Amino acid sequence: MRTRIVRNAWTVCLAPAARQAASSDDFAAWLERRLAAGRPVAFVIGGASGIDAQLLAGCDEQFSLGSLTMPHQLARVVLVEQLYRALCVLQGHPYPH
Repeated sequence: MRTRIVRNAWTVCLAPAARQAASSDDFAAWLERRLAAGRPVAFVIGGASGIDAQLLAGCDEQFSLGSLTMPHQLARVVLVEQLYRALCVLQGHPYPH
């Protein structure tokens, strides 16, 4: 799995017990800081068994989409929607309001 992550990317493993954004605006601010750092950002979503412990330990940051259990396919949709919403917030687009 690590070979599929872009070299030098800031790796964010999605883990239920990790920190979660307080709001979409908080997530947008976090994303803005990550993008300003000049490194690509790679999100890792585990499968039915979660994320391999070695990969989880080696990620730069852990983030949670919430404490609810969801299939990894749904986690992808939630993550993409939140990324879209964050980019809209950063560009001042009215979508998220």
